[in-house]
Amino acid sequence: MAIKYIDDLGPDGAVLGQTSAALVGFYGKTPVDQPAAITSATNTATNAATAVNAVLARLRELGLIAT
Repeated sequence: MAIKYIDDLGPDGAVLGQTSAALVGFYGKTPVDQPAAITSATNTATNAATAVNAVLARLRELGLIAT
């Protein structure tokens, strides 16, 4: 089976989704709109852990990492 590319090698690149409301999914995961923003971590371990967990949740929501 041949590999299928999503871009056409144009000079401007490729985009998935035309707006933040466009639905995108990976690896068979149900497509979702753009995940919510994550608040920047402050200078405490608790806030850093919260930010890392939020990033992991967004990646799982998109299907980019396994749950």
